[in-house]
Amino acid sequence: NLSISTGTNCIRAFPSLTILQVQSCDKLSTLDGILTQEYLPAIEKIGVELCPELLSLPVERFVSFPCLKLLVINNCPSLNWQRGLVLPSYLQRLSLSNCGDISPYVPSCLLNLTSLVSLSICGCKGITSIPGDIWSSNLASLEELKITCCPDLVSIGGAEAVANIKKVQIFICPKLKKADQISR
Repeated sequence: NLSISTGTNCIRAFPSLTILQVQSCDKLSTLDGILTQEYLPAIEKIGVELCPELLSLPVERFVSFPCLKLLVINNCPSLNWQRGLVLPSYLQRLSLSNCGDISPYVPSCLLNLTSLVSLSICGCKGITSIPGDIWSSNLASLEELKITCCPDLVSIGGAEAVANIKKVQIFICPKLKKADQISR
């Protein structure tokens, strides 16, 4: 495990590192230098949390991590998603919370995530719709879904679209129809 909590400039390759947790780095603006397959060839879990000045992530590189199973990006409100968001199909868990305006890439970033079992989207403004067919066709392995505090979300395709997902929590989405605000 490598945990970065105050920032560093002396990063070297970590061939056996499986978990990278970057947390509470108030002045960190980018992780472009470390988030490479060259430095982290065995990485399975990446967590980036509470980095208020983080402006960019090398999201185009996520597909180059062959072992990546978990991606958590929480409370990084300054993130700019100009590079888009492309995720590897073998990703199993994804959590996006209060991470800048990701709306141009949702739902497209969810396409072909056939191994995803857990999805959490919280506090993401601008996301207006997630088509109902995405749940059964692209996210067929999904077992847990949590969508909260998405003020612009209007549709998830209806309650029947997520009926086959074992655990569903959808709430505090004021524009979503009451019937689609689910907790089971």
